[in-house]
Amino acid sequence: MGDNIAPEDEMNEAGIGLGDQDTLNRLQFIERLHAIGVARYTDLPQLVVVGDQNSGKSSVLQAITQLPFPVNDTVCTRFATEVSLRRSPGLESLELLIKRTAAQESERFDVSEYNSAFGSPEFKTQFGNMLARASDNIFGPRVNSTDLTETTLHITVNTPTQINLTIVDLPGLVSASHSSSQMARTLVSRHIENPRSTILNIPDRENRVIGFINKCDRKQEGADHWGELNQPTKLGISNLRSALTRMHNAQIARAIPLLSPEIKERLESCKTRRAQLRQPRTTQREQRGCMIELASSFTKLSTDALDGHYHNIQDYPLARIRKSVRDSLDGFQGRVQRTFDNIVPELPNNILTSLDENSWRNLMLADRSLRDIHCVRQENRGREFPDEVNQNVLRVLWAAEIVPWFGVATSCIDNMVGHLQSSINVLMQQATLDDELRTKSTQWLSEVLQDTTKLTHEELSQLAGDDSHIWTLSPRYMTLSRAMYNKYITNIARDLVSLTPDRAATISERERENQVKLWLSNNKDVDAVSETHVRLRVYYDIASK
Repeated sequence: MGDNIAPEDEMNEAGIGLGDQDTLNRLQFIERLHAIGVARYTDLPQLVVVGDQNSGKSSVLQAITQLPFPVNDTVCTRFATEVSLRRSPGLESLELLIKRTAAQESERFDVSEYNSAFGSPEFKTQFGNMLARASDNIFGPRVNSTDLTETTLHITVNTPTQINLTIVDLPGLVSASHSSSQMARTLVSRHIENPRSTILNIPDRENRVIGFINKCDRKQEGADHWGELNQPTKLGISNLRSALTRMHNAQIARAIPLLSPEIKERLESCKTRRAQLRQPRTTQREQRGCMIELASSFTKLSTDALDGHYHNIQDYPLARIRKSVRDSLDGFQGRVQRTFDNIVPELPNNILTSLDENSWRNLMLADRSLRDIHCVRQENRGREFPDEVNQNVLRVLWAAEIVPWFGVATSCIDNMVGHLQSSINVLMQQATLDDELRTKSTQWLSEVLQDTTKLTHEELSQLAGDDSHIWTLSPRYMTLSRAMYNKYITNIARDLVSLTPDRAATISERERENQVKLWLSNNKDVDAVSETHVRLRVYYDIASK
């Protein structure tokens, strides 16, 4: 065993030896607190056995509790097992409880048929059968032997000669690649983070850990601690039980003076909250009134949060729904605009660099955006006139923009849903003090939010489907389209004027505009490409504002 154990003389000097009455009274006090469920509300002293999978934890648990836990079985390694040893007059007996995380009360497990075999040669087999049945009850129809659960199996051993002691055996730690790695570490962390736990087999800087070497017949290569075995007072399960009990007693002695004020403080807080809950609601009328009151309170708070009136929730930034939604939409608008500007940018200045009209076609279609539109138009030629654009052209071009746009929209929806869920949690905390009512109401609203989110994503997918096309009811669409088209003509005319600064006085910008318009009227395909580019730009400008 490790060197973290305080010497026995030192322990006894503190009045916490194994046999004095004060120690037994303290143990019984802590066990009573465990029995009535105080551990759910405050940290109580406890013994915890942790270690890697297949490190021999079951063997140690068997030796300490004197119960025949199966050492080569996976039954007890899939959930936490809490064993309470209690000194009790009368016949030796077992009690089994199944503590599920979400349940308010523990489930009592009938062990009468196994108690009859207590202490007999058949007890080992019967005890194994009992654990197997308890495991089936915990996991139900699941058959995957690697599954872990947060449910705890509580075993109470009543004997007239046993000292009072509770020890918790946790599932073994496994490698990060194992499917149950995270669950195992969560279970272990939940117990060892209790500062009043006495831990076996976990290296720790604090003096609340007992290290032990197990499976001495299977020496690991490279192990350097075998030379420490020549210490008779630290060898054998008897010395382990003594050292374990002494350390646990010391932990209890340190904890008890602090527990009373903690429990009193939690109790006063509980009484205050209970008084605020008013009278029990036993009739349907009282229950209906309670739900109406909850709905009214939640509606008022959520309406304020939606309207941006934050005076009632000033201290809860997560509840500011209007701000969260506006931030999400502003982010969506910015990302969409940046994405579109990269895909369909505005036509650059100096697109025409020559006065020779014979070169204008090649210069115009040298622009990437116009060239891509021209290619799509050529690929979708149908029965339209030369100056018209096939209806499928805009559909194809729009579909090309769907991929980046769809991802941005999906991210925006998920972001707003996350904010709404946080808001629901905060607002429901303000709407009612009843923990059970708040939990169930929050769960119901969360399910409604999930259903709404699913419908929203379905609507988004339909909008971005293959049959989608550009359309808008904005009355500004035609006006903006004509204005942007004329702006392009004006910019091209200015480019041409800038090519002959010495002749600017004789050939005006208006004359160049007429020249460009005349050329476009004789090159219907290039004109159609330009107008298609304008329609895409205007549609996005309207949609993003």
